[in-house]
Amino acid sequence: MGNLLYHISIRRFNPLFGENCIIVSSNPDYDFLGCTRVEDIIPNKGPLGGIYTGLKYSKTKMNIVVSVDAPLVTTELLQWMFSKHSNYF
Repeated sequence: MGNLLYHISIRRFNPLFGENCIIVSSNPDYDFLGCTRVEDIIPNKGPLGGIYTGLKYSKTKMNIVVSVDAPLVTTELLQWMFSKHSNYF
């Protein structure tokens, strides 16, 4: 189970997001990952519905949305993005 994409992504990004990590899924099998799991507010709307749900449940002003099937998104990339955000707001 340790090599599944979602497990790799959570392990990679959880240090950055901590308690602000949200997984949008109706599958309770993801609960062991330690993130808040929520189900789609509007079911059957695909990735956009999942993004909408994640943003509605988010408690932060700024958010990063990462698909678990994007393994080339690294912790370093997200840290770089965080370091540059103040240049654009």
